[in-house]
Amino acid sequence: MADLTESLKDNLRFTLYEIFGYVIPGLPTEAALVFIYWFLFHADHPLQIATGTLLSVDFAAVLLFAYLLGHSVQAVANLVLRFKDDELLCKGSADSKRILLETAHRLAGAQLGVETGKLAFKEFFRYMDEYAVQSGATAERDMFTYREGFYRGNAVAVGLLAIVVAVRIPFGGVVIQVSSNLFNASRGELGFLAAVLAAVSFMCFRRFRRFSEYRVNKVLNAFIVSATLNNASSKEEK
Repeated sequence: MADLTESLKDNLRFTLYEIFGYVIPGLPTEAALVFIYWFLFHADHPLQIATGTLLSVDFAAVLLFAYLLGHSVQAVANLVLRFKDDELLCKGSADSKRILLETAHRLAGAQLGVETGKLAFKEFFRYMDEYAVQSGATAERDMFTYREGFYRGNAVAVGLLAIVVAVRIPFGGVVIQVSSNLFNASRGELGFLAAVLAAVSFMCFRRFRRFSEYRVNKVLNAFIVSATLNNASSKEEK
């Protein structure tokens, strides 16, 4: 029963990250590509959003394409939105950062029998992260990872959509067809939409950075607590 519960939890974690990290950021990217295709090849016709009733197979195709695009979005986001983990530690408090890192290096050095202060922070952080995972301290870390991926992907995807809409403005408005209904979006409305999308993209970027900070600091604190408790347990057993 316990194995089944753990298996279900693992599957749920996989599903949540696939949805929040890939599918949702892929949807605005998909919309941007549709808009670009229409703008380049069919700008003299209305932009068709939907014609008739969407079939389940159509909906599945949209989600599958969004999922694939989501991977591309995350790849681009990893290139353009990058922070060094050590820059995100204990922001605003240099003393706290120094004390916590010294404690972490002391605990890791006792475990490994080497001077971990000579390791690059990237490698040391990976060790702390893996130690925390093996110790079972993953609940909040996983949540921060989901949200970090969600906001990182959407910062890029929504930003792309904002740029695409803004580029259309000098060429005039857009006639949008939804089923048999036509809607005329003026330049002003496109400008408003582009501004809203740009604001959403910026807010996603801010949230991405915030959850990156949460994740990095959670790993450090989880390592210190887990290592301290494990050391205490080992001493009691002896």
